[in-house]
Amino acid sequence: IYFARQQITERLQQITSQLPDGIEPMLGPVATGLGEVFMYTIEPEPDAEGAWSATDMRTLQDWVVRPQLR
Repeated sequence: IYFARQQITERLQQITSQLPDGIEPMLGPVATGLGEVFMYTIEPEPDAEGAWSATDMRTLQDWVVRPQLR
């Protein structure tokens, strides 16, 4: 699991400059292997301009984050 986390961390560092301003990817704590492979959240910065809806977050996930993690 630590090797996989290292690979994900390296990949996140590579794509950070391609993410919208105010987006800071972070890994959660190590979890058990009982079904959780990779879990993360997308949250706007508290001082982000405008309101970010759940739809905005999902769109960001589908069109920006997911393709970059492949």
